[in-house]
Amino acid sequence: MNRLLKLILTGSIIVTGFIGCGLLDATEESTPEITINSIGSIDVGTFKNVTGKVTAGEAITSIAYTITDASDNDVSTITVSGPSSSSEDKIEFKDNDAIKITVGNNAVAADYKLKITVTAGSTVDATFNFTVSGSGGTAVETVTLDAGANQNSTLGSSIDLDGGDVWLSAQAANNVSKIDICYSHTSSGGDKVGSPYWAQESDYNYAKDWSNPPQTKIIKLSMTSAEFDAVTTKEAIEAKWSGTEVISLAVVEGDVFIVKTTEDAYALVRITDQVAGETGKITIKVAR
Repeated sequence: MNRLLKLILTGSIIVTGFIGCGLLDATEESTPEITINSIGSIDVGTFKNVTGKVTAGEAITSIAYTITDASDNDVSTITVSGPSSSSEDKIEFKDNDAIKITVGNNAVAADYKLKITVTAGSTVDATFNFTVSGSGGTAVETVTLDAGANQNSTLGSSIDLDGGDVWLSAQAANNVSKIDICYSHTSSGGDKVGSPYWAQESDYNYAKDWSNPPQTKIIKLSMTSAEFDAVTTKEAIEAKWSGTEVISLAVVEGDVFIVKTTEDAYALVRITDQVAGETGKITIKVAR
């Protein structure tokens, strides 16, 4: 066989072999890559255009943006917008195509996250941290309260979060419409907070004669002590009213929850200390 022909045939076999084992597979899917320049800090009541880029091996069919706080809770006081797709396999976030983060006047100064999710054949996401600085909104008031479980003879179980009062049964009977939550030890062995309606339905003696007890709602949150203290405006508390609403909630020391009160306000509550049991007690820190 002609020597040149042998070389050509041999070369064809080698290239085919590389493609067959994936080394030169032109159809192999590439993973999109997301790059964002440092966001840094954004002041309350302002916005920032964020630059960066996405590169992929094919057309970018979807780009989605999400803002969360440091605990990955959704945030309504900060909004984000940017390009939603591209017919090309890359896009630069700049000029009119920059990502715009807008911080509302009622946003809380704290750490936040921008999550970008890109689909171009495959789907990937990346998270970028930034900080909100300054202040805005209506400042919260904080109060610390002690409440007792249903068999505690010295501390009341009925809590008025709006007024900052805790009542024993005799006082509670005269203020039923103001009671936001009750604290009790349950027959199953746990300790709970719940609406006055729940307390009556659960047959606790202190609530059995109440007329039309309020049916307040509670949402449990995932927050550290530092994150709780970082909530400094009433608007920021209201913004956290998102999740499964319940009328009662099992609680332990360190738990955080939000209550929509009888005055149609929002109170953020953290259990800072607890002695379990039917004669036990809790200490709560309330931001309202």
